[in-house]
Amino acid sequence: MTHRPSIEDLLDSIQIRIIPFDAEITSNRIRAYVELDIGGVLTIRGIKIIETRQGGIFIGFPSVRKPDGTYRDLVLINDKEFLSGLRKRILDRYHHFTDSAQNGA
Repeated sequence: MTHRPSIEDLLDSIQIRIIPFDAEITSNRIRAYVELDIGGVLTIRGIKIIETRQGGIFIGFPSVRKPDGTYRDLVLINDKEFLSGLRKRILDRYHHFTDSAQNGA
């Protein structure tokens, strides 16, 4: 039997990099791209932070459009608690990044 790390330990092993997207250049609603480095052994790119039409924030994980027009996820997260914690950490990092940028830090 293999030992599975706790959700907190897994989340603590992830480095989150926010790459801002200048939305003023286009009418695009993408606000930033996100890269995750998981324990120095796996990097996931292509995560998007998107502003919804209602002004909220949506985190879009990488997907590919199939010929029938539907999308297939390229990253599958099978644990709801982990997904919730990851989304929270991404949003916290994004808000810290945007707050720092607005304050000139």
